[in-house]
Amino acid sequence: MFSLASGIYQTYLTPTKLSLMVIGLEGTGKTTLLERFKVTNFTTSTNKSRNSGFTSKCFGPRPVDQDEDEIENLNSQPQEDYDLKPGAKMMPANRIQRTVGMNLAKMDICKCRCQFWDIGGSMKNLWERYYPDSDAVILVVDMNDLDDLILQEILTQVEDHIPILIFGNRKPSVGPEEQSAKKKTMGLPPQFAAAESSFRMKFVEGSAKTGEGVKAAMEWLIPFAKRQQQLHG
Repeated sequence: MFSLASGIYQTYLTPTKLSLMVIGLEGTGKTTLLERFKVTNFTTSTNKSRNSGFTSKCFGPRPVDQDEDEIENLNSQPQEDYDLKPGAKMMPANRIQRTVGMNLAKMDICKCRCQFWDIGGSMKNLWERYYPDSDAVILVVDMNDLDDLILQEILTQVEDHIPILIFGNRKPSVGPEEQSAKKKTMGLPPQFAAAESSFRMKFVEGSAKTGEGVKAAMEWLIPFAKRQQQLHG
């Protein structure tokens, strides 16, 4: 009887475990995006407070401090936060350090127990080693510098059923109106444009600093990654 009850619990009540890679070139905002996940009020999130279900570890050399002028620019601009949890507060920009090596973060999002591997851009040659163990890939790109080649390379290395979220991070140095106008004028590079019609890819333009677009992006990715894991796991 106990075995039956335990089996039912494991099947229907235990949160699904997902392993997600967070990758991108250096300085695109990967670690800032992870911090934003921590304070975002996801619709079906099981987190009950800012720190509930969240742990973080850093592997590799000591993180590199951001440029002082960049930090001053970030802190001097007015902050508008999107979809914050009640009582939560985003970590100040001057406390977020660029990753050299890897960060490991665990948190509950959309009723799934998510383990994030934030892999520094300096370790790009090692990304493909982690794809086989990933349930989803989050590619963070700078909206001012969309590199079509990096997505093309990822698509040749990641299995076809693995969801890929492309988060186009708007940097504070350029306003959203200017960046959106640039996007409309120049258009998205071919590989990024193709993501908008792909069943397993989604391109979301937003801001890791303010949280704009983060909730919608993850509420697409997590349930989709869960379904794909059940179908192909």
